[in-house]
Amino acid sequence: MIGTEFILDIDLVDRVEIIRGPGSVVYGNNAFFGVINVITRKGRQLNGVETSVEYGGFDTYKARMTYGKQFTNGVELLLSGTFYDSEGDDRLF
Repeated sequence: MIGTEFILDIDLVDRVEIIRGPGSVVYGNNAFFGVINVITRKGRQLNGVETSVEYGGFDTYKARMTYGKQFTNGVELLLSGTFYDSEGDDRLF
């Protein structure tokens, strides 16, 4: 996905792994061309609150707030909320 269609906010992605070539028995017939694995950030990597605000052309803005924590029993928590809005170009409608 190139635009905002990807279900996960790109700021929460830690790394992307790509396995090229025919898929194995584990991945099935649909993995013929390759497998893409998206690894997200963990709560222990953040350990607090993170905010982000972006503004662009055509009155486009995005706001994100993320909270991450690792508890003493080893359980990790990562909560994130993102708001995105764009007015777009007036010539298109």
